[in-house]
Order: sequence, then C-alpha cells, then structure tokens
Amino acid sequence: MSPAVRPAVRPRAMTILRRYAVPAVVFVWSDPVEQRRLAWYAAVARQLGEPEVERLKTVSYEEWRRVCERHALPAEDGDPCAPVSVVELAEALAHSRFVMLRGVSAGELGHRLAHSWRH
Repeated sequence: MSPAVRPAVRPRAMTILRRYAVPAVVFVWSDPVEQRRLAWYAAVARQLGEPEVERLKTVSYEEWRRVCERHALPAEDGDPCAPVSVVELAEALAHSRFVMLRGVSAGELGHRLAHSWRH
C-alpha cells in the first residue's frame, strides 16, 4: 500500500474488517515499530534517492547494513511512511481472535503490548 494513502486507509480498513468479521493476516516488522524509525528503504530513499534503494538490494549484507545504519531516520507522528505505533498495533490486536507473534524481540514492544492488553 502506498505510504501516502496508508494513514487514511488504515482506520477504514479496520472498520470494515471488524464490521464484517473479515479474516485478515497482518505482518508487522517489529524493529521499526519498536524503535520508532522509518523502514530502511524509506529512510534511504529520502536521503539518497530511489536508485540507491534499488542498488542496495544487490550489495553484500555488510554494505547494506552499513548504509542503512548511517541513514536511519526517526519516525515522526503524522509521517505517511511511519510504521504503526505500539498503540495502533495493540488496538488492532485487541480485536483479533488469534495472534501469533513470531520473531518479535522481547524488548520494549513486547512489554508495551503486554501492558496494553491488560488495561
């Protein structure tokens, strides 16, 4: 989904899923959520352009990692490329019948989700 339309679509999509009990699968990339930063490709594209994103798809892991770390950007509230917040994720999960979190770090994300489920 285009980052430019995502903030407007997400609430509508959740409303439709709930109203009609439509099953859905959502994959959450935990690092950007937990660390409140843009995905690597969004940060690199903003700073170095789309061609650099494409080039990085072909380089060694070490080079990719080095460039991504150097150009990491925080995710600001209201940024159309920002990942969902921990609160948004917790709200979506609160309406789920079954949740399987695989590969999620045991850090702040897990702590916040556990806390929000209890309250």
